[in-house]
Amino acid sequence: MSTTTGGLITLAIFFASGLFLIFIGLRQILRARHAARTFSRATGTVVEYRVSTDMEHSTLYHPIVEFSTSDGRQFRVECLWSKEIVNPIGSSIILVYDPREPEKAEPLDESQTAAILIIALGLFACGLCLSAAFLIMFGIFQPA
Repeated sequence: MSTTTGGLITLAIFFASGLFLIFIGLRQILRARHAARTFSRATGTVVEYRVSTDMEHSTLYHPIVEFSTSDGRQFRVECLWSKEIVNPIGSSIILVYDPREPEKAEPLDESQTAAILIIALGLFACGLCLSAAFLIMFGIFQPA
């Protein structure tokens, strides 16, 4: 393989990686915006904990939360586990849910939403940089 062919293959890989990262970043941004616009919020009550053990023999606590949707339907959901009891039984927590699938409600964690958005923007920026590097190295774009 000649140096030119190897260089073109490397550049193509950079460009494809850049486009892939742009796609992933944009998809995450659009998902977060969709959820913010269409998901509903409800206040739920922790009614019990399901206790389990992971492969490392750590105890995991799965809070069971009851809540009512805006149209009055009652649901009981098992939330993601933690290694400690964060909300004692009887405490209130805010849930977010898709009105079409309220049985998949999750506790509101705005720090997680912000982290996802930051990661998505980072992936988008990396994708743009990789794509620009490909275009410059391939001679398609010449910076001023």
